[in-house]
Amino acid sequence: MPENTIMILLNKVKITGAGTKHILHYHPPYTVQINFTNVGGSVTALEVQLEGSLDGVNFISLHDNEVPYVFTAADLAAGFAMYHIQNRKVQEVRGNLTTLTQTGTTEVTQYLMGSVKDNG
Repeated sequence: MPENTIMILLNKVKITGAGTKHILHYHPPYTVQINFTNVGGSVTALEVQLEGSLDGVNFISLHDNEVPYVFTAADLAAGFAMYHIQNRKVQEVRGNLTTLTQTGTTEVTQYLMGSVKDNG
């Protein structure tokens, strides 16, 4: 039986942009968690994408309607969000911090969990 495993896609990033691509060894569904910390201010807007690719060159959002996950007021107050993605099989993934509106200094971390692929 496959085990669940977690990888870090964005690790304490402070500016918008795509992270490093990772070869995906998991089956959907995927669980994504995004945490952030802010020192000396606040965050008023935060949007993060999980992007996938078959060729490792062309990436597209794996979210419904191909738009980033937009933090709600409750997510911003909690400092994290969690959501799930179904039926989106790809070879490689990366995180992408698309919007960060802040005062102070913010660090964003994005985690991905899925089931390890069976080889048998």
